[in-house]
Amino acid sequence: MPEETDAQSESAPTEGPAPAPPEGTATATPPEPTLTAYYGDPAPKLADWMKAVRAAGSFAMTDSEEALRHLGARDPDLRKTLALAGAGNPPAPLRRWLADATRHLLADRLKGVSIDPLSPAHEQIGRIAAGLAPALRAKDRIARAAAESLLRLSIKLVTDARPDFSAPEMLALLFAPLREADADSRLALAELRGRVQEAGVAQLRDMSLVQAAALDQILGAERARSEAQDRANVLDTALAVERDRVRELREKLATAEAHAEALKADVARLNQAVADHRQIGAHGTAELLARMRALLAGRIDPLLADAADALEIEPPILEVVRDRIESGRGVIKGELRWLDESSD
Repeated sequence: MPEETDAQSESAPTEGPAPAPPEGTATATPPEPTLTAYYGDPAPKLADWMKAVRAAGSFAMTDSEEALRHLGARDPDLRKTLALAGAGNPPAPLRRWLADATRHLLADRLKGVSIDPLSPAHEQIGRIAAGLAPALRAKDRIARAAAESLLRLSIKLVTDARPDFSAPEMLALLFAPLREADADSRLALAELRGRVQEAGVAQLRDMSLVQAAALDQILGAERARSEAQDRANVLDTALAVERDRVRELREKLATAEAHAEALKADVARLNQAVADHRQIGAHGTAELLARMRALLAGRIDPLLADAADALEIEPPILEVVRDRIESGRGVIKGELRWLDESSD
């Protein structure tokens, strides 16, 4: 297009205003923002098509369904689909369609293979690769290329959803599906040595990246194991201390229980003694009251009555009064002696 513009400018007359450039040379017509247009023939320029999709904001449902339905015919080796996944910063509708397309292709080509979406990323990719292994070893070039593209699409889908995946573990699970059917993993180290000797700088950079990640994981696991062992040792020590403490507390508890039983027996004895004393005291009090009543009513009162009668006679009989008083005093002294003897 620029060459045609230069030729036309050279053939234009030198006098007068220059003619306007032909229509369409200043700005190209943008491609349709549809999947049908992308998978059509001729295919639009990827950068322009993605710009149009980003401006449109979404794909029509009929467009998405038709693209999925005819994907095998329009992109048999899935190279064009893989190119979409490898484009930098794809718009949101394209990311969603790529995820749907990858799941659709996996469901169609991995019949009977169940993949738990909640399992670790490397396990999901390992099961996908194992299911695709026959196609990855197929003699047909297109079938093999389609399986390789689908595996790469699956890796991107799964690792985007689970960014914490373990690359070394994933690569270990890919060893068997990507090798020949009779490959022996015991020969992997010898073959790897040969690959390192023959590899270019870019390949060495990739291999060193994998090895660095693997070593970092190993070191991290060793640190975690060492820290776990240290925590276990600390907990063992704390557990031993707590066991000694429990044993000591149990001994104290047994002593306290024995002391409590002894105190309980003492309390029972004291309660019985108090009850006995109360009973004895009650009996003694009743006896004392009866004796005092008999003393006052049966002995003192008659003497005092006789003394009173002797005083009322004219003239009073003082000898009788004196006798009755002396007799009463003798009775009282006798009772006081009895009280003294009882208290002893």
